[in-house]
Amino acid sequence: MKLQKTMIATALGVATTGANAVNLGEFWATDQIGGVTHIFDQADLNDPTIDAVATEVDIASPGSHNSVRMHITGFSNHSGLDPASRSIMTYLDGWMSVWKSNGGTHAPEEIAELEASTINAYAAEGMASPDKGNTVHACGGNPQNTQIQCASIFNGDFSLFEADMTTDTYTRLGIWRVADLTVSSSLEGKLKKTVQAEFDDLVANDANGNPNNICSQYSTDGNLLYLAVQNNAIDGGVIVVDVSDASNPTILDAYNDVMAAGCGLVNNPDGEHLWITHGFNKQGDPESVSIWAYRNAGKKHGPVKNIYLPTADDKPLYGGDAHGAQYAGLMSSFLWQTMRVDDTMQIISNRGKRSKVVNAMDLTEKTGRSVVSPDVLDRSQFGTHMYYSTRGARPTTAIGSTAGGVDRYNDSTRKAGVDVFATIFGYDGAFVKHESMEQTGGTVYLCPASAASTTGYEEQCSAGDAGAVQVSASDPHGTKSLNYLSGF
Repeated sequence: MKLQKTMIATALGVATTGANAVNLGEFWATDQIGGVTHIFDQADLNDPTIDAVATEVDIASPGSHNSVRMHITGFSNHSGLDPASRSIMTYLDGWMSVWKSNGGTHAPEEIAELEASTINAYAAEGMASPDKGNTVHACGGNPQNTQIQCASIFNGDFSLFEADMTTDTYTRLGIWRVADLTVSSSLEGKLKKTVQAEFDDLVANDANGNPNNICSQYSTDGNLLYLAVQNNAIDGGVIVVDVSDASNPTILDAYNDVMAAGCGLVNNPDGEHLWITHGFNKQGDPESVSIWAYRNAGKKHGPVKNIYLPTADDKPLYGGDAHGAQYAGLMSSFLWQTMRVDDTMQIISNRGKRSKVVNAMDLTEKTGRSVVSPDVLDRSQFGTHMYYSTRGARPTTAIGSTAGGVDRYNDSTRKAGVDVFATIFGYDGAFVKHESMEQTGGTVYLCPASAASTTGYEEQCSAGDAGAVQVSASDPHGTKSLNYLSGF
């Protein structure tokens, strides 16, 4: 009977710690400053009795662009032990690279470097120079493993690549500025007028006349690409693009009634919906999650539901800052939504149009730390453990933007690393432990806020300055689970 229970628990991925642990995957977490990806075994992360020892992989590109600023990690839709499994890494200098995941070895291998949104790439496509030079934010593949898309915030574009992950052949198909997209000729009547009007509004309200493409995600059939766009400091929208003909992407829907930003774009396990996070680091704005039905693209306008998140605006300068999102629990019955500034985990029931916020975990209370700053989130093989990166003392992107400056969200008590939570059904979670990632980014000094500050946040300074505290410069952001029994 004991053996039978152990086998059942192992199959569910919930019972195995210590010497008897069965490892069913890895968790990759990247330091934006140190140029290192930390690869943890999920079994080690799940075990509260040990310090998980990560393999530190140098992902600073050895080739054409030599960047250490790797921001987002994605994987192809292969199981982690499949020889065809690929990691798609996005660098902030406009490039992305494809690596053999080599699951189970902790030894990924770079095999391709591709320019996604750079001056050279624009020139090769016969386009004028990009708005902001070489910059890209997030890349990811379609579920069919035949195409990769990259979103550039500051250049307001997306690029598409044809992908063959068995022969490792990758070819850029084109780059499209958001403002240059056209509404599909398949739309008619009132729907076409509505979509055109809201798209025109997104463009008109952008200072550069070209909305920023924060992050993008494919539909489960790979024919649609959902762009989460931003057109000013606090406003944004969603643009649904038909990419079934990759030579001529066209708009099937445009919606302008959500908050700026959105990088929690998660395909629902039902295969029929995409959930998109809308949140930003400003006070007083309605942060939300919108639910999109794939079948509605080109037929009905807008999301099927908006779920508004309770944002705590008790901190100076910043609001809740909804960001990472992922389904939790054995049945994926709940979505976990990190709030990067107010340090909560909003938990939303996964019930279609009846979905709503049902719980909120106070992460400072759960972890016993005064500041957490949870960021990109993912799940273990069966969703019984959840992992998220925690930002460094001196954030260099998003909540920090300009590192170390006046009125930036610097906090010398914040710890860079990974938090682990255990859950069964996903409604709540038990804090397991924090694993540090402060070894690779060097150090900086933070001082109390100067008279120039209106918020009280710390500022970067020098060793000899009054009140200077030496802190790790590491700043984790992108994370992703490489599960051995399934793809993403």
